[in-house]
Amino acid sequence: MHSSRPVTLSPYTTVSIYLSGSTSPIRSITIPSHSRLLTALRGSARLLVRTPRTAIVHSAVKYCPLTTSAPSFSPNPKPETPKSITDMPHPLVSISKTLAVTPVARVRGLEAFVSSHLWTPYGARGVFGGQVVAQSLMAACKTVEGKDLHSQHCYFLLPANSSKPITFTVERLRDGKSYATRLVHALQESQTVFILMASFTAPPRSLPTLESDKTQHKEREEPSIEGGLKFDIPNSGNSALPRVSYPLPEFRAKYQIPFPEGITPWKQAVAEEDQWTNFVKRAQERGLDLGRSGRAVDSYIKERTQSPVTIAIARHQTAGPPHDSTRAVWLKARLGPGEHLDSNTIKVMFGFMTDFQFIGTAGRAVGLSGTSKPRLGMMASLDHTMHFYPLPEDFDPSEPVLHMMEAAAVDVASGRGVVRGTLYSHKGDLLATTLQEGVVRADFTGKQRPTSERRRNNGGGDDKAKL
Repeated sequence: MHSSRPVTLSPYTTVSIYLSGSTSPIRSITIPSHSRLLTALRGSARLLVRTPRTAIVHSAVKYCPLTTSAPSFSPNPKPETPKSITDMPHPLVSISKTLAVTPVARVRGLEAFVSSHLWTPYGARGVFGGQVVAQSLMAACKTVEGKDLHSQHCYFLLPANSSKPITFTVERLRDGKSYATRLVHALQESQTVFILMASFTAPPRSLPTLESDKTQHKEREEPSIEGGLKFDIPNSGNSALPRVSYPLPEFRAKYQIPFPEGITPWKQAVAEEDQWTNFVKRAQERGLDLGRSGRAVDSYIKERTQSPVTIAIARHQTAGPPHDSTRAVWLKARLGPGEHLDSNTIKVMFGFMTDFQFIGTAGRAVGLSGTSKPRLGMMASLDHTMHFYPLPEDFDPSEPVLHMMEAAAVDVASGRGVVRGTLYSHKGDLLATTLQEGVVRADFTGKQRPTSERRRNNGGGDDKAKL
């Protein structure tokens, strides 16, 4: 299929690095065509071409001839800061691959699917919980036709290992005319690490047009007192109950919790990677040595830059009520060209997104952090619940969504906290409600906590024993 003619390159060449199976480059560099590095890359990638000016992907390297003008080089190049929050680099792994599962042979007599990609956040004990939620929902969606995902309830039982695939079995509990129910078990090495129940419903129906006179306020008895109740107490001595008259509320086909106030618009918000980059820069300007914390921040910045979801602060937090118990973030999927998501996949994506920083809101509500006294000892999600609502007809999955989170209750003595949230489109439409309980423990020993590297190497054994 391919010609073996030598490739003709101009003096400077762009080398784009791709992940296997990906159509979007994760990084591009410009180097002289006679460079030894280019020669080595060509040898390792076994580049084949159809014509001198058309390169194809083979292995993980792609070459594209450039113009003959020389680019400017810096002896110490620095990564460019995006000009705006909408100008972000390509993610390391696409959102579609992050959510994807592949059908396999039946397991335990049930329909089964296997994960295609798993991610463990820096310093975490196992696979990101939101990804396990999303892939379980994706597996359930693949067994339902003609119905919309409207709710899910799940429990995290054990940490999942990202170096081993997860198998998702789907049990069809019910297939009714209006509703369908699925039970999903996530298995690793024949052990259940996660369980999820998902419910699907028939699409919304069109409502009949109501006559105006049928939507007016109507009284049961005589006109009532404005804004209150009127009691008609009988004079007779019988035991008849007082009659109550009150205005009937006007009918409306839809209601939602209003969009919160004081939110920074998406285009004015600061991405987390930029916020932490500026933090490191200010520390360096002051001559501060961040030490181990600096390495953790650097890893987080890299992680956020490569993530398929951009997180931006939607409201600056302040000490004291009410903002010490709330958190608002913008979440934006970084979709690649031609990356299309149907309505159920968009809701699956919401399941992935809304686990970011969710249970952390509970720790903040009681003043626990890595530098507080006492320190935050442990935080982990126990469950996750979502109720999804019909998407607006003009909804664009590449547009940002707002997750407004609030700590409902935190009890350090019991080691648990509950957080709840609402997910909105940037236009103010309520898309979903969220609820999560998690472990929130304080460390009163004063001992230095193990590094993230040691915790990962030990397999998180201490935390597993505590749970």
